[in-house]
Amino acid sequence: MQKIKVAINIFLFILVIGAGFFVLPICRAEQSEVTVSDGVIRAGERSWQAFPNWRGSLSLVIGDLNADGSREIVVAPGAGGGPHVRIFSFEGRLLGQFNAYASGFRGGVNLAVGDVNSDGRDEIVTGAGPGGGPHVRIFDGAGQVLNQWFAYSKWMKSGVLVQVERGQVVTSEQDVSFGFEMPVPFHRQEHRLSCEIASLTSVLLYKGVDITESELIGLQPQAEPMEYKNGIWGDPSKGYVGDIDASQPLMTGYGVYWEPIAEVAVNFRPAHSFRGADWEYLKAQLLADNALVVWGNLYDAPLALIWQTPEGAEVLGFRGEHAYMVIGWQGDSDSPDRVILMDPLRGRRNVSFDWFLRNWSFLGNSGVVVE
Repeated sequence: MQKIKVAINIFLFILVIGAGFFVLPICRAEQSEVTVSDGVIRAGERSWQAFPNWRGSLSLVIGDLNADGSREIVVAPGAGGGPHVRIFSFEGRLLGQFNAYASGFRGGVNLAVGDVNSDGRDEIVTGAGPGGGPHVRIFDGAGQVLNQWFAYSKWMKSGVLVQVERGQVVTSEQDVSFGFEMPVPFHRQEHRLSCEIASLTSVLLYKGVDITESELIGLQPQAEPMEYKNGIWGDPSKGYVGDIDASQPLMTGYGVYWEPIAEVAVNFRPAHSFRGADWEYLKAQLLADNALVVWGNLYDAPLALIWQTPEGAEVLGFRGEHAYMVIGWQGDSDSPDRVILMDPLRGRRNVSFDWFLRNWSFLGNSGVVVE
């Protein structure tokens, strides 16, 4: 049994068992120095700066990368640092270096080592730090990529911690406060009351469908009668109600609900509508890289609108009925501080979790999922 010590402000001991390894947690290193003597990392005889221009935290692990019976030191900057990984001998000699991620990335690198492919050599496992997606990569001792994947949705921004246990890579989120954001493009609605089909346009563009709002409007069913008269109007669960360029207050135009929008969407991608969902449902869809259009309102206290269809069914609507996309969150995913929206009128919005839940509830927590 050996003890490993890194030159840090508070002494930190990590056990290395036999010829194995243990991931050194990210710690605050004094001027990024590590000290090496007689095969043991300690504050002592030999010292060098791993990254002369870096004064932040370090991620450091030890393993036998070339199966020669001698272990090497692998080190990278922690959160706020670049993607640079360096390999040193226990005498402080630089043996190799490479960038684990794009050169401009500044989330740092989480490290682990272990033999993950049963070749008798330890591989270097990296996880992108906070602000990066959960990108896991495996490198050989020469810095060549052997494998890579996203441990979670690639739009997670929390960073990913990595370990190797019995030859298997184990991952966990690093800092959930960074949240999640799907890069759905902003498409501004082209008509006064076209928020629903404009939101679907953005979603389909994100999914790689080359489509215009006008083309989708041509597929959208029209509810009859088109004009409101004597309390009778169209059914928004069957088609668009009123004139798409008219006015909700004047009851000359209204909008359309989730079922007809889903029917348009399935012409291009698998899709379905839903009602009565909760936040956990939305979160699960986003983590599965499914895009979301939900129904809410432009106002915090909207005026209810009630009419009947020609078949006698009662319709509950709201002045200010509005559809928009949910694209992410900030904070803990179970109860986030903020919800990130893409609004076809106002672009990217960052709203409180409570505001979103209240706004989404007006029309029964409804929406459309596009896979």
